[in-house]
Amino acid sequence: MNLDLFVENLREKYNYGANLTIFIKKLILSLIDYYGEEQQNVILNAFYSTPIVVGDITDVVEEKNDTSSNDWLSEITYDPNDPTSIFGKKPNSDERNLKYANGGLIYWVEQEGNIPVVKRKLAVNFDIDAILGDKDNIDISKVGAFVHEICHMIKTNIKKNVDGSYDLYSGINHYRVEVHDNGECELLDYNQGEGLDEALNYIDEVMIMRKYFDSQYESKTNYKRLASIIYDHISDNDMFMKSVKHSLIEGTSDWKESLGEELSEELLSLCNEHNELMLTPVILRAIGNNTLDDLKNKTSLIEERLCNILSKLNDVKKV
Repeated sequence: MNLDLFVENLREKYNYGANLTIFIKKLILSLIDYYGEEQQNVILNAFYSTPIVVGDITDVVEEKNDTSSNDWLSEITYDPNDPTSIFGKKPNSDERNLKYANGGLIYWVEQEGNIPVVKRKLAVNFDIDAILGDKDNIDISKVGAFVHEICHMIKTNIKKNVDGSYDLYSGINHYRVEVHDNGECELLDYNQGEGLDEALNYIDEVMIMRKYFDSQYESKTNYKRLASIIYDHISDNDMFMKSVKHSLIEGTSDWKESLGEELSEELLSLCNEHNELMLTPVILRAIGNNTLDDLKNKTSLIEERLCNILSKLNDVKKV
């Protein structure tokens, strides 16, 4: 692989600045080392097929609404009449500011010839090229936020089923669609696991940043507490860690085998609940609500159940 030529082609294709181009080269090498050389083609393809743009993610969604007739998954990805309703239920302004403060990844399915492919755009709400160029006062938190979205980017995958439908994976999140002859995509089923997906992606973000860029890196995301609970239970289980890394990139549910289907689904549900509760206190403070103690109690109960499920991984042979 001629990586210098690859990143130069990226720079020309998307008109990236010099600082971002240099950083992408180092990041690609880091991702290949972290996820494994067998994932090299997946990582390179994700970078080559995904433009990184500076701007508010809602503007990127509005732009897509204006230019695409195939607004697939509109029920759960976004409402064409309300671009703030991205990825799941419509967030209010406080929740949206938390979840999309640094930008995000949008993805959809389009036909290329007769083959459905995943399309992506990664939007960041800051000038990443300028930040990377400020060597004396670099904002490492913004760099970490950028790496977090890149980790999401390489975990989008589409696979064809024997019945002709397609499964789209975005990390833990899974959508089944049917692609019609006219190229339109119909949502058949979906299983969202945003809480677990974000927590696992946060773990990747922190481990990559500390290993390759800043050994003292800390992230202030609202997923930190959930991620810490999960990491404490899985960090010394090499087999499970490896299974999670590979299945999320390759678009499979192999990670569930260690826990079984029933416990895996309960884990997904609990992580989603925890994720919602982590957003709620900030919103309550903003409107002067006095039910924070109740939320703390609910959170503690969920965390206790999470620890009970994750402790069952100790029964899995460690390699």
